[in-house]
Amino acid sequence: MGLNNLDPAKKKQEDEITQELFSYIDEKQSLVFSAGAGAGKTYALIESLRHVIKENGRRLKENNQQIMCITYTNVAARNVKDKLGNSKLVAVSTIHERLWQLIEPYQEQLLRIHRERVEAELQKSEFSLLKDTKDEKVYKSYRELSEEDRKNFDKAVLEHQDEFYQNYNLRADPFRQNYKVYIPEYIRERLMKSIDNFKKIVGQIYVLERYKQCREMMDKKGQGYRKVKYDARYNQDRLYRMRISHDTLLEYGRILVEMYPSLQQIIIDKYPYIFIDEYQDTAEDVVKIMAALDKRGKEIGHTAFIGYYGDSVQSIYENGIGNHVLEKHLGLKKVNKSFNRRSYEEIINVANRIRLDGLQQESIYMDCKGGKAEYCEENDFDVVLETCQREWKDEKDKTIHCFLLKNEEVAEKTGISNIYNVFKASGAYSRLNYNLKLPTSISGIKP
Repeated sequence: MGLNNLDPAKKKQEDEITQELFSYIDEKQSLVFSAGAGAGKTYALIESLRHVIKENGRRLKENNQQIMCITYTNVAARNVKDKLGNSKLVAVSTIHERLWQLIEPYQEQLLRIHRERVEAELQKSEFSLLKDTKDEKVYKSYRELSEEDRKNFDKAVLEHQDEFYQNYNLRADPFRQNYKVYIPEYIRERLMKSIDNFKKIVGQIYVLERYKQCREMMDKKGQGYRKVKYDARYNQDRLYRMRISHDTLLEYGRILVEMYPSLQQIIIDKYPYIFIDEYQDTAEDVVKIMAALDKRGKEIGHTAFIGYYGDSVQSIYENGIGNHVLEKHLGLKKVNKSFNRRSYEEIINVANRIRLDGLQQESIYMDCKGGKAEYCEENDFDVVLETCQREWKDEKDKTIHCFLLKNEEVAEKTGISNIYNVFKASGAYSRLNYNLKLPTSISGIKP
């Protein structure tokens, strides 16, 4: 067994990197800490939190302040809490949970933002129905009607929404026979030539009407329209019902924070230290919020520390900031850690060939050689696998582990492409991808 004998020179360098990290925290110099897989990113985050508690815990407690640590998922939040231990000084949560806690009390301002968003969606729906050339074929028959005929048609379908949805899933001919809503014959002939297009036309009319009703009820301050709502269990906007999704929460939060300097000051006075786990998957709106807080703190002499911890090449989600964090949040110091504590040299060398950001890893151990790892292009996979199976058939441990970069490649090699493609075609693919956590490796292949 290897990975036991630390290289003293490399251990000294690693300690120096940790001290550099701590010195930036002490100076409240916001930073990006990047560490590849196996380099101890989570360990560095936990040690940074402990350092702040040790050096500033009493002062934070006296001032009724906390350290904010935000993660992307509840699983990650629990992991940080478990490793850190019980500390009332550190508020660990997902970004959505923390941001909603911060902005929910500002309903008057949120309602203004929401009203503008509803108006924008209303205008977009009108444009799609009446003017958008991209959908010209779908809505052509509706657009050719006179204004009066369109009004009469809209009125008829709006009064019979139940009938529409009761028959929605029927094929064309049964739909024509069952959808008995009174529509003048000449309009019916024009609009129902294509039932698919007819359904899209009626659906768009319903969407437009919902936004109109929402706008009217918000202006009247009607019951149920006096508050913006967010529920972490849902990831789909129902703006006309005053409910926002995860992404819209981040957008509203950014608008609110950027618009009101007083809110910026409230946040940094409550949380003078903010740590962001897995920064590469953090949405751009969140980075813009942090940049605004950092800037405001410097302006008023209440400097806040913002620390991004992660690895730009380990981004999982499409809307993550990836390696662009330094472009969106200016003035950050960059601290890299390249010493790997998890893998043998052969694995590290393969990983270094994949990385394109210049951060190359090396083992911190002297006894770091221990096997064979093959790197191959996609077209050579089967050939390399066959070779390994042949060469290792007499080994005591015959299990071969194959690591792939994409979930769809794992699906293909394990024979579940059809299932994966169904998920990928789903409108909620990004959340399915997150919830299912399809592993990016194949284990248990035997020679």
